[in-house]
Amino acid sequence: MLLAAGRVRPLAVIACIAAAGNLAVALPFTPLLGLTGTALGITIPQLLTMPWFMRIALREFDVHLADLARGAWLPAFTSSAVLAAALVVLQSAIHPRSLVTVLALAGGGLSAVFGSYWFVWFDRSERALVRGLLRR
Repeated sequence: MLLAAGRVRPLAVIACIAAAGNLAVALPFTPLLGLTGTALGITIPQLLTMPWFMRIALREFDVHLADLARGAWLPAFTSSAVLAAALVVLQSAIHPRSLVTVLALAGGGLSAVFGSYWFVWFDRSERALVRGLLRR
């Protein structure tokens, strides 16, 4: 969205800082921790640059943090937490061993999350938007 709004420079600066941070964290930690070090190299710089990015984005689009949290984070985190709990229970009960079972659980989980958005989180205008996109 920042790119579409013409805010390329701050976006590029944040990306360059995050990339440099990625190298600064991943290079020393990957030999010590393996894949965990690489994951830390990706995660830590993103976490550190996120407040700066959010400040720019919220200001550019005149959105309050509380509105973003209520409109995007609450539905995403709630739906994801319920799905994760359900998948842990299903994994314990079913013990998926085949690719078909894993794909069925993944597809069912994605469908359940979309269903939660459709029936719980979307308002009338958002449902109309999805219907319009599907008709194309």
